[in-house]
Amino acid sequence: MPAVAAILARYDRASLEAFLSVAIDLLDAMDGDPDVEDDDPSGDTLDISGEAPTDNGAEMYAIRPVYSVDQSRGPINEAEAHREHMRELLRH
Repeated sequence: MPAVAAILARYDRASLEAFLSVAIDLLDAMDGDPDVEDDDPSGDTLDISGEAPTDNGAEMYAIRPVYSVDQSRGPINEAEAHREHMRELLRH
């Protein structure tokens, strides 16, 4: 693995993310997307307005959660996501 780490260290995060996104899309085109949900054929958890109900009927925030190193503490941007969600509700 040190050889792989040395090669990957040459690139910035955005470049690696773009490469991985393309690689995953190519794999999905070859043999299907194992993560696609039956009730969401597009594979996107957010609908056109940026919200989708969860299993218990609550709406999801349009901002994706950001976690610190200790992921058991929950998202570190939860307050920001809630504020943005409330702004969106008031706009409609």
